[in-house]
Amino acid sequence: MQPGLLLALLLPKAAGVPVTGSPECPCVDVESGGYGRGCAAHDINNSAYPQCMSDAPPGWCGDMWCYVNRSNCLVTNEVSISPTAPPAYWSYTTCGYRDLFSLNNITDSIRGQTLRVLFIGNTGGWKGNYCTDNGQICVNQRGYGPVQRILDSMTRSSGFNLHQLNEAPEAVREHMARVNPTGSQFDLCTWATGMGFVDICGCSMVMLPRRTDASPFLTLWTEPVVLVGPLRGNQGLGGDFGAMLGKAFRPLSPGLWGLAVVVALSMSFLITMFEKTEGGQFEDVEHGESFGSGLFMAFFSLVTFEVQFAPQTVGGRIVSLGLAFILILLVSGYTASLTSFLVVDNRLSSTVSDLNGAIRLGLKICAHRSDSVQLLLNGVKEENVVIQQSRSVVLPSVSEGACDLAVVRQEDLEASQAQNGGSFCQLTRIGDPVTTSMIGIAVSKKWSWALQYAMTSAEQEGLVLQAQSAYKPQDFCSAVAAEAEATAEPPSLQVEGMAGPFVLTSAIAGFGVLVHLTKAQIDKRRRGRKSQREKSQREKMNPEVTDATDTFEDVGQEAAKPVLPELQVEAAGAAQAGTKSLARDEVNAKEDEVEDCLQVSPI
Repeated sequence: MQPGLLLALLLPKAAGVPVTGSPECPCVDVESGGYGRGCAAHDINNSAYPQCMSDAPPGWCGDMWCYVNRSNCLVTNEVSISPTAPPAYWSYTTCGYRDLFSLNNITDSIRGQTLRVLFIGNTGGWKGNYCTDNGQICVNQRGYGPVQRILDSMTRSSGFNLHQLNEAPEAVREHMARVNPTGSQFDLCTWATGMGFVDICGCSMVMLPRRTDASPFLTLWTEPVVLVGPLRGNQGLGGDFGAMLGKAFRPLSPGLWGLAVVVALSMSFLITMFEKTEGGQFEDVEHGESFGSGLFMAFFSLVTFEVQFAPQTVGGRIVSLGLAFILILLVSGYTASLTSFLVVDNRLSSTVSDLNGAIRLGLKICAHRSDSVQLLLNGVKEENVVIQQSRSVVLPSVSEGACDLAVVRQEDLEASQAQNGGSFCQLTRIGDPVTTSMIGIAVSKKWSWALQYAMTSAEQEGLVLQAQSAYKPQDFCSAVAAEAEATAEPPSLQVEGMAGPFVLTSAIAGFGVLVHLTKAQIDKRRRGRKSQREKSQREKMNPEVTDATDTFEDVGQEAAKPVLPELQVEAAGAAQAGTKSLARDEVNAKEDEVEDCLQVSPI
């Protein structure tokens, strides 16, 4: 026995690995002579594999494995098929090794092989494959795009060739007509790879359940599916009435407004207290009226952002300086913040912020049929989903008014906005992605392992990202938006932006009218009560004088009755004679005599 093989047979016991394999998959005897019996490096210096006899043998030559019974094995195992012996199953895993032998065979098995491929033109985006007739099989042309570049990288690294087919075999078309007569060319190619007539579908496809059930896939990437809507200005009356009223007050937070009121009232109270002392502004004012004036000046200062007091005391002047300082800061901050809000309001944005907003408003949403199911799962009503058969017509449907919003892949939006130096720039992405789609390439089962390994190698080497970078479209819409913002006129404050102050001012004016009328009624009743009290006091002091006064007033009124008509007649005659001014002077003199007569005190 060769020393290397003897060492390999002794290693399991030395390393503590059971020679019989794992309990989940015990080793069995299949061949005589000990080959494959128990966990050992059976292929070291094995003449059946010349590469293991070389100076630099592959790594799997020294790995341990054994034959197993597949029906009694729960771990990975493979089969050896010989024309002269029944199938035998072996496993590296049960001995604690990765199966590098199969991996090496997989990569070697595809080298030099020719794989059949159907190239199909994708109908949207920029990451797929594109030819003259998008959505159809590319005839006598392979197309262009990231998918094409990735396939070229895989053929070079793995050493296989591609043979282009110009149509799907008849058997595949007949099967398609039975199971899915309305399916697309992409579905047809998926059935072709699943049935083994085609090895690769040269295009990018959403890995839908019906497709992954029909054929193996190589995963290329995940693509966000986003909600897209038209841009509109924020100058309208959008939002509820309460939000409209509060627009002019947004520059300061509710907490800051409250703090400003508290500070203004507190400092005004201090000023009023100081000014009540000797030599102060309110020294001669009654106590209640002084604090009423102070309260008025506090709110007036806050509204005008200017101190309304005229303090005469040292303390009042110092506190007034502090109040003036805080008011200057408030008006500066309010002005700057209001300007920022106006700029933000002038920017374009969508009518909704996410899919839930669109559902709440009952908006129509266009989507490709591969994305429509996801909308229904997210709660969009079926009557609000407008299904499009081609990805290339989803965004135009929004511009043409067929629907309010659209759900598309991110690459579709990027490709559409890159057309003609910035088409569809009036559309914007809304919120977070609605979902993500797995994008892949359909392949045949025969070559799926080898192609998966080739794809994984291409990703690790950065070839997939390089392919995407080579075809990534330019972002024209950002430049268009920046130019529009730079050349736009300064925003103006709209009516709805000042609706809050207008309503508040009207409410304050109405409140002032109500208070004024109420105070007038109170003063009238107060004067009436005062008059009654004075009269009562006079009656108590001298009832006879009171009676005489009332009698004199009555006599005076009776005496005045015949005098007034005579004066009126004299005035009319004087007017007719052209002596109107003289007549008016005489009337005034007579009226003065009557008033003097009425005002004579009987005492």
